[in-house]
Order: sequence, then structure tokens, then C-alpha cells
Amino acid sequence: MAIRITNATAMYMIMLLVFAGGMWAVLVFGSTLQAQPDLAGDWELALEGRGKQEPLRATIEQSGRYVRMMIAGKKLDLRIVASRPQIE
Repeated sequence: MAIRITNATAMYMIMLLVFAGGMWAVLVFGSTLQAQPDLAGDWELALEGRGKQEPLRATIEQSGRYVRMMIAGKKLDLRIVASRPQIE
């Protein structure tokens, strides 16, 4: 008794293989990626070597590599272009 594969069955099998191959590629490539460090929040920035001054207050909002920094009433829209591995 021979196994008969119809066109529909062959198409489903091909699509299943394409899906499995795509998922494998996404997982392999995604495992090499690293998230940007989280900088969001309220910060106090102390100036070095200036005696005892009041620290500057800054608020940082972050979405991935895009950063909005609000300091002294001014808004700065920035982008992280490179990051170094953090040594702890």
C-alpha cells in the first residue's frame, strides 16, 4: 500500500517547515542581541570639583535606544549610539 500525498498535504508540510526554519533563525539571531541599559528615572547630578553646590536634577525617559532628558527646564532628545559591557 503506497502513501499518497495530496497537493494540500504537501503545502501544509512545506509551510510547517518554513515556519520551523523561521522560528529557528529568529531564536538564533535574537540570542546575539542585547538590550540597551535602563537609564530611565529621576537623577541627581553632582558637579565635580566645584565645591558644595546644589546637585542638578534630571529626569530621563527611555524607549530602547531613544532617550529624552529633561534638565533645568530644557528637553533633549538623544539616541544611544554605542554601549560598553558593564563590569560589576
